[in-house]
Amino acid sequence: MSKDELKNAVDAYAQQAKGEFPLKDLVDHFRSRGIGVDEDVLYDFAMESEYLLEAEVDEREDRFVPRHIFFRGAQFRVTPMQEELVGGFVVPGHRFMPFLTREVFPAEARLLLPDGSTVPTRTISMPQKKVMPCLLFYGTQLEMEYLLLDHEENASMLKPPFEGDVQITVFDLRDFFAECGFRPGDSLMLTVDDWQQGLFSVAHAEASSDLVMAKKWTKSLKMALGDALDELGTDGDCYEQLATAMSVAQNDPVCVSLMQDPPLSFAAYLNGQREITVKMAHGHGLFWEVDDDPEEASMFEAMANPVEPDSALDAYFQQLGL
Repeated sequence: MSKDELKNAVDAYAQQAKGEFPLKDLVDHFRSRGIGVDEDVLYDFAMESEYLLEAEVDEREDRFVPRHIFFRGAQFRVTPMQEELVGGFVVPGHRFMPFLTREVFPAEARLLLPDGSTVPTRTISMPQKKVMPCLLFYGTQLEMEYLLLDHEENASMLKPPFEGDVQITVFDLRDFFAECGFRPGDSLMLTVDDWQQGLFSVAHAEASSDLVMAKKWTKSLKMALGDALDELGTDGDCYEQLATAMSVAQNDPVCVSLMQDPPLSFAAYLNGQREITVKMAHGHGLFWEVDDDPEEASMFEAMANPVEPDSALDAYFQQLGL
């Protein structure tokens, strides 16, 4: 079985798993099918899978939890920008990170209102500079890709000086905003019904007045996100850093849960602090310290930990500096 086939098989197991499981179950699953795979190799694939998170550390065994289980019932806020509030819409963009699998395009997610109806979508024309704050977590290259996937005709506008209007699919919330008396600072409180399918329940949430809880939540997010940055380095992206932070907080008794009745949106937190921003690395967005360069950090990491050559020919090329 090739590496790609093995990776896909681990991902498929994760997507079908009904709950948290030990690494032994994954090993037994492969061996029962006559596939002899080293346990350490399966551990590496499980750690790298976009469908799994490492469960709370157990000294006796390695355990994993499928993301579709981990994020079920999770809550998060989306706080509309002024343009969205006035226009009665919300740009999907990066708003659902990491509460939606990468396989579902954000505009194809389904939002269920309290009465059981589904929020409709519509296409609007919007200046690029107004759209970009909702795509920031993707990074420059993937922002462009998002706009092209949304509407192919945007291709003619995605060139310098990047000032033209683009077509973008948005969730039409005009009636909901009016019925709820939505005001600046209010949020949509989304609950994850199905992470794999992109199904969310929507409720109106006023700006939180619980300053004590807000302080605990922001402190926990700062701690968990810092751990995620340290753990992933430049190998991750904003999506993976947020997913890892959610897991870190859930497994750390010092942290409050970041996914139950959050007082702030992630964007509000990031806009309110000055230590971390979104920078570009390897073509995608990355949360990183304001004063550091992730590309430089990646280069020094590669120099300090050179990749082991897979063959004599690879070793020869490595000696030549290639």
